[in-house]
Amino acid sequence: MPERLKPVLPKKRFWGLVFLVLVFVFYLRIVIDPDLGWHLKVGEYIIETRTIPRRDLFSFSLPDYPYIYHSWLAETLLYLAYRQFGLWGVTFFYCFWATLAVWVIARIISLRTKQTWPYFFLVLMTPLIQTTTYLRIQLFTFLGLCLIYFIFRKFLLDKSRLIWLIPLVFALWANLHGGFFLGLMFFGALLAVESTVFLFREILPFKVYGDIGFKLSFKNFLELFLVFFLSLVSALINPYGFGVYFQALVMGSNRFASRLNLDWTPLVRASDFSWLFALLLFGAIAAILLIKNKVELREKLMILIFFLLALRLNRFVLALMVVLLPALIFFLEELKEKIDRTLAKMRPILALVILPLMLVFFGQAADICLRMKKAYADESVYAQEMIPPYTYPQGAVEYIKKNPVPERLLNDYNWGGYLIWKLPDRKIFIDGRMDNFFVDGESFAEKHWQTTTLKPGWEKLLTDYQIEAILISTDWPLAQGLRLLPAWRLLYEDEGSVLFEKVK
Repeated sequence: MPERLKPVLPKKRFWGLVFLVLVFVFYLRIVIDPDLGWHLKVGEYIIETRTIPRRDLFSFSLPDYPYIYHSWLAETLLYLAYRQFGLWGVTFFYCFWATLAVWVIARIISLRTKQTWPYFFLVLMTPLIQTTTYLRIQLFTFLGLCLIYFIFRKFLLDKSRLIWLIPLVFALWANLHGGFFLGLMFFGALLAVESTVFLFREILPFKVYGDIGFKLSFKNFLELFLVFFLSLVSALINPYGFGVYFQALVMGSNRFASRLNLDWTPLVRASDFSWLFALLLFGAIAAILLIKNKVELREKLMILIFFLLALRLNRFVLALMVVLLPALIFFLEELKEKIDRTLAKMRPILALVILPLMLVFFGQAADICLRMKKAYADESVYAQEMIPPYTYPQGAVEYIKKNPVPERLLNDYNWGGYLIWKLPDRKIFIDGRMDNFFVDGESFAEKHWQTTTLKPGWEKLLTDYQIEAILISTDWPLAQGLRLLPAWRLLYEDEGSVLFEKVK
């Protein structure tokens, strides 16, 4: 037996390494997170002062506003990568954690099948995963969800003692990203679904549509609920205690964010083509749910729960992807068994198709790396890589550095992080955190939005905060309105940004 294993193990390791490299390369992108700047500056503050902030660090509009930096540990690690390797370090930092998350999904799949083709199907799905997670700190929540699901599935399979590591995962997760609350909801949904499956099997013993799969005893249920309780408690091991729960609830219930912040809007929005993505997703989910296949009843219920939740809130797409991708592969595996003979006849043709595809893939990867090299070496090129309306105002920032622009500058909401990063000696008006800052029971970002869109009473915010200059995207109505007012003088303008100063 040992003699047979020797040639097999290196082969498995080789293809495993190929899988990891391909996922990493597929994830390579220029970092275009509009919040990157303030993430880096929070990390820098923590490293330099050796303290974790509890109040706003960056604005003159709401100085010392109580704020919970729920990603403080991730921001510290991100800053260390940036300090050592610049923006290349940021990209590789995110790609590493993304690759680890996809690898955990592959491990989930390997619990049910020993075939190798699902790994390469996952590689092909990586661009779709990337459009869901992006190169952002929320990758830690995606990784956390993958880990919870893997450990839970392994417990179903062989009652693995790894289940007791879940509270430790949450203890770390609560310091990496506020999405730990989504993780608790995900774990709670797993328990609820498992209880439903238990009822189908024990209390309502009739044939159900779909495989029930693994069976748990009453003792196993007690273990799971104890682990869930310990996870709730372990999440309190953070600098803010119960505050992280409060912050998660505030972020999840923010009505303004649910209307205008793409992270919190519904999966389907009338203003863009998200409905097309949702339609394709619905087709895949309908096939899995309605066609009798290898996908278990518990998996179908989890997919249904998080698809319905994603229709309400985009954030739930992360959890949906974690349960959907393995289920999709099990669904396709059954189809594959039925068409293997056809595929066997087509293998010579497939080989001819795969080679050009691989050449295209490596060509695209080389092109992305070349773009990254140019963007990370030239600030103006990097600024233009951002997708409108997030395109950075690099020219306006250079103007501000060289000219006496007043300090009380109202800035575009999407540029707050960039200004914190590139103008560290100035306080800004608003940044990406401040939709969760509330003044008189109203989101501060909503007050800002009412001004930039020239809603009735838009001038009040300028008066209340003694605004002396305005830097904003040319797309906003405010940019056009100020051109008509003699009280404001144009200082700088380019294709995407405009800078005004109040006439004294």
